[in-house]
Amino acid sequence: MEACSRGQEDVVNLLIKKGCDIAKTDFKGTSPLHLVCRIGNKQLCNLLLSKINDVNTKDNDGDTPLMEACNKGFLPIVQMLVAKHAEINNQNIRNESPLILSCKQGHVDISEILLKERAEKYHEDVNGNTPLNLACQFGRFEICELLISYGVDVEYRSGNKLTPLMEAANKGREKIVNYS
Repeated sequence: MEACSRGQEDVVNLLIKKGCDIAKTDFKGTSPLHLVCRIGNKQLCNLLLSKINDVNTKDNDGDTPLMEACNKGFLPIVQMLVAKHAEINNQNIRNESPLILSCKQGHVDISEILLKERAEKYHEDVNGNTPLNLACQFGRFEICELLISYGVDVEYRSGNKLTPLMEAANKGREKIVNYS
């Protein structure tokens, strides 16, 4: 595990050759693939993906390797996981999906990949926020443009009873309010 979190490819290769179980998780449910996706190491990710079958392993918080990569903004890792059929609508214990995480962080390219793969556009986190609500709250103008271009309704009232436009106004996101 430590070798994965540090990106030590030679050590990981040696451990695999010695028969180390690369699907094994730690006490937090974190797998080596989670760690590699968290640091964005393409070579190690490719190596692990060639050796494991389940790319949708959840840790104790319900996070998948795809969620780790989406949250951190590692586009090549996201592309690799999507190519290996990572589930794009999984949810963690906070009811966050990969799209919610990427929108909240402002990762436009990743959000677009997820939308092209038919990510749920109106999925709500535990606070009733949709991806567009969060983009408006965090002032992610390009994400707002992207979501609207994919047909997300700016007047949709989510579980928190606020429209994305209301969220933008409440947070003083003038550019987003003027765009809508």
